[in-house]
Amino acid sequence: MQHAEMMESLRSLLESADHVDVKTVTSSVDMKSFVAGLINWRPAWARVLFRIRNIFAKWCGLEYDFQPSPKLTAETVPTTPGDPVDFFELHAYSPERLYVMFASDKHLDAYLAVVPEPGSEGLVNYSVYTIVMYNNRLGPIYFNVIRPFHHLIVQAMVQAAAKGVEEVPCAAC
Repeated sequence: MQHAEMMESLRSLLESADHVDVKTVTSSVDMKSFVAGLINWRPAWARVLFRIRNIFAKWCGLEYDFQPSPKLTAETVPTTPGDPVDFFELHAYSPERLYVMFASDKHLDAYLAVVPEPGSEGLVNYSVYTIVMYNNRLGPIYFNVIRPFHHLIVQAMVQAAAKGVEEVPCAAC
C-alpha cells in the first residue's frame, strides 16, 4: 500500500470513528524507536490499572488474559501488516510516515496510529491517534468506564516514548 493510500485509510478510520483522541509530543527519536517506546512502557502503576481492567473485562465477557510481549527495539519493531505488536496487530506501516496498530474484541475495535511530522532543528512532531469504533452496546459502556485511565496511560506512554526506547521501564523485559 502506498503512503497516500495509507493516509487515506487513516482518514477513513477517523471519519467512521465513534471516539478519537490525539496526543502530541516533540522528540529526537526515529519512528521505530518511538513505537518501541510506546509498547515497552509498563510502569507499576499502569500494570495495576491493567489488572483492574482485566477484572472488569472478565465481568463483561471480554478477552482479559493478556501477556505482554518481550521488549522491542527499533530493530525488532514489526513492519509487516498482520504481525503482532504486543496485544495489537500491525495494520499499516510506511517508514517514518505512519504506523497503525489494531486491536479488536466483540465490543469495540481500536486503532493506535503514530504519525510523525518533521519539526524544527531535526526534531520530530509525533501525533498519536486513538481511534475507537463500537461494535455493540457494550462498546460505549466499556470505553466510557476506562476512558479517564486511557487518557492517563496514553499520555504517559507518549511522553515516555519521546525519551527513547532505552529510557522506558519495561517490567516484562
